[in-house]
Amino acid sequence: IAVKMKGFEKICNRIGYTGDKEKIFAHLDIGADGSLNTKFLKTLDPSGKEDKVVNNMLKKHHEQKQKLHQQTMTEKVIPPVAQLKAKQDSLLVAGREKRGKKTQCEAHKKEMFRFLEKNVGSVGRAWRLAFDPENRGEVEEKGFIQGLQRSGFLDTSATDEDMQKAKNLFELLADEETGAITLDILDKRTTDGLYQFRCRMAGRYGSVKQSFLEIDPE
Repeated sequence: IAVKMKGFEKICNRIGYTGDKEKIFAHLDIGADGSLNTKFLKTLDPSGKEDKVVNNMLKKHHEQKQKLHQQTMTEKVIPPVAQLKAKQDSLLVAGREKRGKKTQCEAHKKEMFRFLEKNVGSVGRAWRLAFDPENRGEVEEKGFIQGLQRSGFLDTSATDEDMQKAKNLFELLADEETGAITLDILDKRTTDGLYQFRCRMAGRYGSVKQSFLEIDPE
């Protein structure tokens, strides 16, 4: 089944979806040919993959919590004044460096978003095509860098400096607890729109794929 934008708008009106139709359509239009198909749409329906992602997130959160607890238990001895002062000075220097690094990363992030919008069509489409083509729901540093390369933002033969910028960008965007990046982090508006769209589709037809089959059985 191939559904064009006009048909997609009709579907959205039928299920009462009032969000950004064009943004959702652009995200779902993986082939960038102005149409949607049920082969891809079935990936929007609930599956075991989503449960796996959630379980991985919970596991990482538990491990992080245990690690933090162990660190707290070992920090019992109070260091001398001179040592505390030296540590404070180093923290001040580190703080300035961190703020400078974050400023550079923020500028690099805006540059990446502009590139993806212009060359891929949208951040959401870039996520499905370049960053998460296997629909895992999240990517770690290696997958993020590969996504930058697939999208063309990062050259496959990038210099060490550019590669470090990419790693710094990942560090800026990654969730502190899971250590991974999701579409929700890169493009929350699209994520929220997709959630509402899926809920309305599932509420009326049972699943996203089934809704398109009933609307256009051919």
